Amino acid sequence: MSFRLFSSLKEIESIEAEHIDTDSTEGSKFVVAGKVLSHIVFVSRKGVRLLTEVANFTMTIKDVDIPEAAKDSFDLAFVYSQKGIGALLHEALPDLVNCIDYTCILKLAEEKTVEEGEGEIEAHTASGD
Repeated sequence: MSFRLFSSLKEIESIEAEHIDTDSTEGSKFVVAGKVLSHIVFVSRKGVRLLTEVANFTMTIKDVDIPEAAKDSFDLAFVYSQKGIGALLHEALPDLVNCIDYTCILKLAEEKTVEEGEGEIEAHTASGD
């Protein structure tokens, strides 16, 4: 399956912040939840098709004050309907998409550790690869 998935922020519903203070780590943890507007363009036997869906997302960021003690980390997941974009993504990316009941979760980054000197995290797929 050949496809492109585009998502843009629609709404931030909540931002939670907490101070991390353990024996080996001190810093902050942020959990951001909201909605994105996703468009998927894919090629099927019926030609080029487009689906649009509002999906929930959750992003968790751990920012550690002392990099030597522990690394910063980043999680990002989108929740799609199994009757819409989720089913297509599950077919194309079974290792990244987990479907349960009527929802499919696309995990773009799962506890991705940010190494010193890395300025950004990218998670993308092109043409279904």
